[in-house]
Amino acid sequence: MMQFLKSLWPDAPEPSSLLVMIEDMERRMREGMDLDYRNLQTWNMMLPWPVGEEKNLDGTLSRKVYQDDHMMIFDFVSPPGASFNPQWHDCQEVTIVTSGQMADMINPGLWTKNQIYVMEPHRKHQPYNHSTTEVLTGRCVFIK
Repeated sequence: MMQFLKSLWPDAPEPSSLLVMIEDMERRMREGMDLDYRNLQTWNMMLPWPVGEEKNLDGTLSRKVYQDDHMMIFDFVSPPGASFNPQWHDCQEVTIVTSGQMADMINPGLWTKNQIYVMEPHRKHQPYNHSTTEVLTGRCVFIK
């Protein structure tokens, strides 16, 4: 069977790599079926937010500090225990934790000072301040 596959697809990965690829595709399909458009925060929805303006989003203060055609940058301050609502975007989100501890209620992990949290487009996530005593601060970069 493997010889036949190699004759059709000479650069085919080894079976174990192929299985990992298939499992990853299955996970992404399941995540896609779980997306709810009420939780979608699009690039175009964030675009009108003026640079320099601060907003309270689910208890977290967020200020847009930069914007161009392909990038928006927000600084945020999140009180102990604060959480965003579940969300997803049509662009990549990269968050640099500058102090405190950030976790995600949907995707496992804990990010601390100087660590980077990357969320690919169309992936549901729900970041929150993992600490019950410390403020979480960070810089969130959206890339189109």
